[in-house]
Amino acid sequence: QDASRLYDLGHSFLKSYERTRDVKDLHNAIEAHSSATTAVPKGFFDRAMYLSDIGGSLSNQDKRSGYSQRTDIVVTDDRAQSSPHASLVGRYTVYARGLQQLFERTRESKNIETAISIFKKIIELASALQPYSLLVCYKNVGKAQKLLFEHMQTKQNFDAAALSFRSATMLPLGTPSDRLESAILCASMHSEYPKFSSPAELMMAHHVIMEILPDIIWLGYDIRRRFTEISKLREL
Repeated sequence: QDASRLYDLGHSFLKSYERTRDVKDLHNAIEAHSSATTAVPKGFFDRAMYLSDIGGSLSNQDKRSGYSQRTDIVVTDDRAQSSPHASLVGRYTVYARGLQQLFERTRESKNIETAISIFKKIIELASALQPYSLLVCYKNVGKAQKLLFEHMQTKQNFDAAALSFRSATMLPLGTPSDRLESAILCASMHSEYPKFSSPAELMMAHHVIMEILPDIIWLGYDIRRRFTEISKLREL
């Protein structure tokens, strides 16, 4: 009951923010939803719903808003024992993306590290609940790991991001567009940071792109869409 009240309070602040654009209302909404999340026992689906609201609020912030509080809520597998929820994948993704955007504003490593751990949890859930979404899940964690690498350039961080992108390209389910984007991101990393890569790895990354291109050309895209997808290669 306390969690429900806090949840409603958070939405009241959000409605106020929509009217006034006063960033204090947005911060208060995040605080209320954070408190609601901690008030719910682990294993209850409501936790995922509250986390999703926090992520949405974090994503809606303007870069000038100044909100920099570190979010340390631990994400667990919040499924009722008898009722798995496929929507957990989407709700956790919203939360992780909110933390990722918070990192882009604050540059606090803890935010992106937490986002990465959540994205990894999402991969576990998607494997059981939404296998068709795994490609995008790997691409998402790769993008977060790439941000961490650019913030702290170590071989470990580089390899983690490159592996996630490479894993995304090898998954059979998913769109050619997402597969191509993952391949381009992987190749770009090997090209831009040669001291963390090798000529063989760079060649393999470009080889994967060439293998994906026929799917873009032939599998149902119109001429405009094909041009849009292939133009992404300019990034290399």
